[in-house]
Amino acid sequence: MEPTLAKVIEVVRESSGIHRKPIDSNTWIEADLHICGIDGEDLLEDCEEAFGVQLATE
Repeated sequence: MEPTLAKVIEVVRESSGIHRKPIDSNTWIEADLHICGIDGEDLLEDCEEAFGVQLATE
């Protein structure tokens, strides 16, 4: 099953706690939402769990 944009946005909102800023297909995670560093790592982990993928290797 391929994730929808709505599901990706939902995961970003849940992971980051950002509910007031608009998020769409043109939103940049770091530049627009200021998610980086440890918060960015947490978002990647949440995406891996939500979508059943592995985004990094050891």
